[in-house]
Amino acid sequence: VRVVAELGDSRDRYPDANSLQCFCGSAPVTRRSGKAPPRVAMRRGCNRGIQAALYTMARASRARSAWAAAYHASMIARGVRPAAAARALSNKWAKIIWTLLKTRETYDEAKHIAKLLAHAVPWAKDLAPKEAA
Repeated sequence: VRVVAELGDSRDRYPDANSLQCFCGSAPVTRRSGKAPPRVAMRRGCNRGIQAALYTMARASRARSAWAAAYHASMIARGVRPAAAARALSNKWAKIIWTLLKTRETYDEAKHIAKLLAHAVPWAKDLAPKEAA
């Protein structure tokens, strides 16, 4: 509820998913300095209220959403710190929220998992429904 309250009711406020992700503070920022390798950091210039709400929502979603738990686990398996993995998950949720705002649909996890499987997303392969033997 807090995420929706922070976003407001203007569907045209965010022309694309990236603009919403930047506003929410979930989109990563790549920092470069001289010859040092680039590093990815958390966005600082954003709406802190929605950033915190989206981060909290992402962390809580791991317990109720199979794809969210699988995505978070895949990030941890790649060596990403838990906080950064939760921020990456909040970035995924921001894109989903933008899509739902534009299409005026409600969230359906089964539909989302089906799309992940149709696009052969590597970390989602275990989400396929098990066939009865």
